[in-house]
Amino acid sequence: MFNVIKPLATLTMIALGGVALAQETAAPATDAPADPQVGQVYVKETSGDWELRCLKVESGDEPCQIYQLLKDSDGNSIMEVTMFPMPEDQQAAAAATLLVPLMTRLSEGIMIQVDDADPRRYPIEFCNQGGCVTRAGFTAEELAAFKAGSNAKVRIVRAETAPEAAEVILDMSLAGFTAGFDKATPPTN
Repeated sequence: MFNVIKPLATLTMIALGGVALAQETAAPATDAPADPQVGQVYVKETSGDWELRCLKVESGDEPCQIYQLLKDSDGNSIMEVTMFPMPEDQQAAAAATLLVPLMTRLSEGIMIQVDDADPRRYPIEFCNQGGCVTRAGFTAEELAAFKAGSNAKVRIVRAETAPEAAEVILDMSLAGFTAGFDKATPPTN
């Protein structure tokens, strides 16, 4: 098992800093501000359906990751996805932070299926006021599938509804994934 806890701390803060909105509203899709302030997350650019979000730092390279807000068929914001490459010395080639609403059935986790590949389940690790969080690692082969794919299906199960209405299937577009991901940066520290 690879240790991504320390490197993910900074990127999770980026993800959770602006993503507590997944409960009710979409994160604003704004262009990069003229002068982002140190500590501020901003949208550096957009590639297809993915935003490249970076954390403004005082000096040095800014940590950047790609982001997509997933909505249900009614247009409700349901899930936030952030992905970034991992340092070369890690077993995982890429990692993601997935944020889903509170009242998501924890025992079901989150399932992701890229195109027609077999779906893979990721456990929900913890919940806080902003939602429930999954941190997932992807092998080089899985990352290649994301880059070659056109769409992924993401499944969560709501806890507060009847079983027959509990399943939520979300489309995660992979349009622009490769271009955006290739500009994202691995965590440091």
